[in-house]
Amino acid sequence: MQRRKTNHFDERVDKDGIITDLASGISKYFIKSYGEIDPEVIAVENGITYSYGDYGDSCDGMLEFLDGEFHIFINTRGKTISNRARFTFAHELGHFYIHEHANALINGSAPAHSSFTGFKSEQIIERQADHFAANLLMPEELVIKAYRRKRKFEFETIVTISKEFQVSLTAALYRVFMLDLHPMMIVKSKNGKIIGNPARSNDFYYKLNDKRNLPEDSLAMDFFSKGLKSKNSRELWAMDWFDTDGSGKVFEHCIYYENQDMVISVIWRS
Repeated sequence: MQRRKTNHFDERVDKDGIITDLASGISKYFIKSYGEIDPEVIAVENGITYSYGDYGDSCDGMLEFLDGEFHIFINTRGKTISNRARFTFAHELGHFYIHEHANALINGSAPAHSSFTGFKSEQIIERQADHFAANLLMPEELVIKAYRRKRKFEFETIVTISKEFQVSLTAALYRVFMLDLHPMMIVKSKNGKIIGNPARSNDFYYKLNDKRNLPEDSLAMDFFSKGLKSKNSRELWAMDWFDTDGSGKVFEHCIYYENQDMVISVIWRS
């Protein structure tokens, strides 16, 4: 079967599609066997113990190998078990299933580490585990089916997929991006500055005006300069964000991480 065209904001994440195929196969097995994808059930079937607790902002989760057994810690941050915790659980399962990650824990070449999930980390092993979790919890064919129920792309599409697959908004956004379902760019900013390399879909041809500074009229800058958070998308001239002389417009929507002073902006063509 020919592999569907997808986006990769870092080719090192899954260059040969091995992680995608691994997670997809596990997902299909558990849907067929149990009718759903439940990270707790997957853990039990693999002899992995797990626990939920409030670990503050120290991590989202952790996979530990001790006395010959694996254990997963999930940080609830004092809340009930959330979609974010569900994604974190799947992320830690990724560390277990990806052989290089698990073997590093078993042979002691890498100690147990605190994970920050949901596509926020720049570390390659964290991105790989996020990629695994996205494919596990959001099977390609089901996401495409949910996406096509909407007549046009808007951020509400991401909200719908987030609810249907019980994942965070950020996880749903990156899954839609990776499947190349609509031309878009995802930009991370922290302390008022753009960080890392923007994730740009295959058919999104604009390039940023400034790789470091946010546009003054952007929703992201409103957060950093005025402390404002918008629940709505904003329509802007494309030239505000991008190197273009055209008169086209784009939409921006933001996901806010106040405790990290970070914003994820998704920008798409109108």
